[in-house]
Amino acid sequence: MTQPPEPKYTVLIVDDDEDFLEQAREFMDDPVTALGFDFRVQTTARFEDAEPMLADGVIDVLVLDVRNVRSGVVDQEHGVRVFNRIKALQFL
Repeated sequence: MTQPPEPKYTVLIVDDDEDFLEQAREFMDDPVTALGFDFRVQTTARFEDAEPMLADGVIDVLVLDVRNVRSGVVDQEHGVRVFNRIKALQFL
């Protein structure tokens, strides 16, 4: 049996809202949304998990939430700090 080819692009979506992540994955996996683009969608609810995933160099597109809302505390700049660390790892 022949394995299907690996997707051409990998999209990483980072958001601390689990419901949003599920909706985004479903939206991106929809053939109408994909419009023939060959990509895989990965998601993570932990901003800290995004950095090693990006350091591996297998992510082609990043969708990053910039607000972190955990335990009722809103950190408006958390994602911006993560973005700046990611930007230091590789070209964005």
